[in-house]
Amino acid sequence: MISRKTKLIVVHHVSNVLASAFSIEEIAHWAHDVRAKVLVDTCQSVPHMMVDVQSLNVDFLVASSHKMRRRTSIGFLYGKSDILSTMHHFWVSHYNFHASSVSERNN
Repeated sequence: MISRKTKLIVVHHVSNVLASAFSIEEIAHWAHDVRAKVLVDTCQSVPHMMVDVQSLNVDFLVASSHKMRRRTSIGFLYGKSDILSTMHHFWVSHYNFHASSVSERNN
């Protein structure tokens, strides 16, 4: 149930098990109506179809390279710049997680 208390909706774009695809544009519309953010996992869809993040109107989008027959442990996160600019920065590596501000990393 989506309500004004909902902060984030996380959904996959395409299921490799069920061979189904969600209408992400519609989900994003519902989420934004209640001021929730949307994160879409496109690991299954990006290797097989064009994914236009702007037309989907999602706030965050993730994918990994191993589904594209590339190296494991590599992926990406897309985020709308107006949202990312207000967030606390963090650094993630394969071996550890370290929360830090940009100024801490540059010192």
